[in-house]
Amino acid sequence: MARRARPASLTAEGRARLAAVQDAAYAVERHITAAIPPERVTALLADLDRRAAALER
Repeated sequence: MARRARPASLTAEGRARLAAVQDAAYAVERHITAAIPPERVTALLADLDRRAAALER
């Protein structure tokens, strides 16, 4: 029997926590990319996006 997906939403606290985690993740990304020559950052981020998308399949 197939189950239907149920919509979900975050509470105000959940949205705040998500924002904090995203801010931390972006800070880590900025730290890591600071060590990479600027002309290579765009290609690196595109490669990472493709790899993340492949994991979702």
